[in-house]
Amino acid sequence: MSVNITLPSSNSVSVTSSTANTVSVSSSAVGGDAHFEHIQSVASDQWDITHNLNKKPAVSVLDSNGYLVHTIVHHITNNRVIIEFKVPTFGTAEFN
Repeated sequence: MSVNITLPSSNSVSVTSSTANTVSVSSSAVGGDAHFEHIQSVASDQWDITHNLNKKPAVSVLDSNGYLVHTIVHHITNNRVIIEFKVPTFGTAEFN
C-alpha cells in the first residue's frame, strides 16, 4: 500500500507499508529538514528500516506506551538503519 498527500507550498507527506506489520510516514518541506516516522505494529527484537532521508539521522524510539527506549541503532547506509532490542518490542521510531 502506498498513499501520497501533497500539501500547499510543495510540502508533502507519504504513507507507505511494505508489510502488514509496519507503517512508515515521512514528510519534507522545501528548504526544511525532512523527518520520517516508522510504526512497528508487531513486536520484534530487530527493526530493519529504510527511511530514504539520504543522511544518518538522529533516531528516537518510543515503545507502545510512548516511553523513550534506549536501543542500539546501526546506520547501515544513509537511507537504512537496523534497530536492536533486548526483547521483542513494538512502537515508533522517529528520524530527524
